[in-house]
Amino acid sequence: MTTSEDSLEQRLRIAALHHDPVPSLVTDAAKAAFELRDLDLQLAELVADSWADSGLVATRDHSSTVRMMTFASEGGSIEVDIDHDLATGTCRLHGFVTDAVGDLHVERSDGSVVALPVVEGQFDVEGLERGPARLSVSTSDGRRIATDWISF
Repeated sequence: MTTSEDSLEQRLRIAALHHDPVPSLVTDAAKAAFELRDLDLQLAELVADSWADSGLVATRDHSSTVRMMTFASEGGSIEVDIDHDLATGTCRLHGFVTDAVGDLHVERSDGSVVALPVVEGQFDVEGLERGPARLSVSTSDGRRIATDWISF
């Protein structure tokens, strides 16, 4: 490249960054995926997603405010219903985990963690801020399983 092409490329990068910046949600999720990794953690695979099954996962306007997701691994499974409160911008999580010991943790991209008590395999919480998060739980055999990062 010539100097004038380099200069043009630099000006275009600045213009793109100014007029179409990377959303903070994307930046936060990328940082969280790198910074909060845990090599002992077993990743539970997404096996069902009501929005993906309906073709709505890539759109912003969903016909239903409830998203049902199921994650499974050798160590257990996490089933979660995410109910979005469009008026407050928060959500409610309700679900079931198999073979859980202790609390279910909602890990946020900013590093914060919300511990939810698991009672007879079930958990429930209202008023969670929307944004990227993952769910994790310890199992009776000492494994720790977690979902991939999802956006509420």
